[in-house]
Amino acid sequence: MTQNAIPDEQQAEQQSKTELLASIDQGWSHLEQTIHSLNDSQLTTLRDTQGWSVKDHLVHITAWEQSLLALLEGRNRDQAMGLDDTQNRSMESDEVNNIIYQHNRERSLADVQAALERSHAEVVAAISGLSDADLRKPYSHYQPDDLPSNSDPVVGWIIGNTYEHYDEHAAWIQTLAG
Repeated sequence: MTQNAIPDEQQAEQQSKTELLASIDQGWSHLEQTIHSLNDSQLTTLRDTQGWSVKDHLVHITAWEQSLLALLEGRNRDQAMGLDDTQNRSMESDEVNNIIYQHNRERSLADVQAALERSHAEVVAAISGLSDADLRKPYSHYQPDDLPSNSDPVVGWIIGNTYEHYDEHAAWIQTLAG
């Protein structure tokens, strides 16, 4: 690495809104292609080692997108995920994910797919309304009541709950599908 090289994470956090939206679109397209390569039976019956179906992975993505949307809108992130106000703060992410799974495992595939599409459109619209400067504002600008204060740029949460998350789950879904 040269003296002027920026680590990948820092480079990602310095991307423009246009670049961010392009990365989100690319990750989303990859996830959609992965999902559309499977039939309805595969989406509901293929299971990972935790017992999650592909449908359950889609619920998970939707919940975390809703958390991101609440973050950007200054709303309660826990409530957006279907948790009470204290659950997410006192639990590890695996425990949060298990609650999301338990609350949603009986939902129909059609309902889950519609919610995912709606959620993604809402998140993209919210991000589209931000400026490059808004992406650099700290987490605490958007969630001032969430203590302790967090000065990290909100773009890191956007990246982690969009294209990085889509790619992570697309890989798991591909593994499930063989």
